Amino acid sequence: MQFFRVSSLQMLAVVGGGPCGCCLALLLARRGEQVDLYEQREDSCQATGGGRSISLAISARGLAICAELGLEGEVMALS
Repeated sequence: MQFFRVSSLQMLAVVGGGPCGCCLALLLARRGEQVDLYEQREDSCQATGGGRSISLAISARGLAICAELGLEGEVMALS
């Protein structure tokens, strides 16, 4: 995966702690960026009121990003 620096920012913010936001924050942190991750809900896995629950399926693209993060073995062990 290739990243491009668009400015000389010293800190990055990722808004949304779902699967994509968490993956992006992890990738950025592993390349040495200072990252703050923001999520509105205390527990994004719990549906509240009329909220949404998270149902996940592992696609080829999802498995590829897990491999990129070094998490493929752990994810497959849980599936």
